[in-house]
Amino acid sequence: MRDPLKMKYIRWGLTLFAVVASSIVLAMLLSHLSVFGNWISGIYGAFTPLVWGLVLAYILNPVATRVQNRLYRLFSRKHKPESAEKAALVLSVVVAIFLAVLAIFGIIMLIIPQLISSVQTLINNGSDYYEKAETWVNHMLEDRPNLQQYAETILDNSYAYLEDWLENKLLPSAQSVVTAVATGVYSVVRWIVNFFIGIIVAAYMLANKKKLLAQCRKLNAAIWSTKVSSRILEIVALSNRAFGGFIRGKLLDSAIIGVLCYLGAVILKLPYAILVAAIVGITNVIPFFGPLIGAIPCAFLILLVSPIKCLYFIIFILLLQQLDGHIIGPRILGDSIGLSSFWILVSIIVFSGLFGFAGMLLGVPLFAVFYSIIKEVSENILLKKGLPVDTAAYYEPKALAPTEPTDEEQPVP
Repeated sequence: MRDPLKMKYIRWGLTLFAVVASSIVLAMLLSHLSVFGNWISGIYGAFTPLVWGLVLAYILNPVATRVQNRLYRLFSRKHKPESAEKAALVLSVVVAIFLAVLAIFGIIMLIIPQLISSVQTLINNGSDYYEKAETWVNHMLEDRPNLQQYAETILDNSYAYLEDWLENKLLPSAQSVVTAVATGVYSVVRWIVNFFIGIIVAAYMLANKKKLLAQCRKLNAAIWSTKVSSRILEIVALSNRAFGGFIRGKLLDSAIIGVLCYLGAVILKLPYAILVAAIVGITNVIPFFGPLIGAIPCAFLILLVSPIKCLYFIIFILLLQQLDGHIIGPRILGDSIGLSSFWILVSIIVFSGLFGFAGMLLGVPLFAVFYSIIKEVSENILLKKGLPVDTAAYYEPKALAPTEPTDEEQPVP
């Protein structure tokens, strides 16, 4: 029979050892942050193709599943169920990957030529833009000579600074520019290689998704108790609903906004219609700040060509975003997120500060998962206490506080 006092001392010793070991590890990490950061960066670089494959497989899974179900119904009429299922699975993966590559290639072919043309136009017409800006300022301030002279001085100084920067700083540092371009080209090539490896990984994941999911459930059941493993599966299902509904809905919403933006740009005869529509559609994936992020560079490009058309574009974008925020977005996304505008704003600010651009994209569904878990836990605690779970019951600070009996309610002695 085990001695309880001895087991107590053993537990204390193990706890003390764990605390000391954790403190030593933390101190080593803090004193070698650069080495630790490089180590994490190396690990992330090695797993980048797998991350790409996982993301692509997750996004393409609904498409592959729908295609697989339709092909299975078609093949099962003439073939055995097992043969029909295998053929439908293989063809569905091929179709999903082909559609993904086609969509990405189409976006690149739409954006790159327009972007090159825009840069060439900016370089070739730099002096013309300066003259147009000077003429416009003179026309607007012709009744105020003091402000007109001040504005002309600012334009002259800005243009002189730009010329001086190009001649005396950019050209002499051509070697560093070439080095930076070479590094950028290497990064682009590496990104392309990782992406195509990710496509192969995504194809394997889609083809073996049932087995991979079964292995994950098996490992979950082996590590944790039945209660904990069931809770983990519930959280995974909740996360899947939040992430899946948000990401796929946002992609469809952004595609619709991009098409509507292109049609509006063509009707209004705005310059760089394809480039503007692509930028607006892509940045619309980011909640709340996306429209602003996409509209600013597009408005600047249009302003260089025509200030009045820039004004048309700003008005059009405001109307388009109202249409998206009140009609298109709610119909597509519905209440899949379950967050108010305030919490959406908080999630974007916090997660963008922690994880940058990726945080802006995934902060909302991730926060929605945390919000749902906290809400469920707090409501269970309230139910155990016999208190209401409806938020409306807590609008008044003293609504649930015990009240003192009035004089009329005092017991008669």
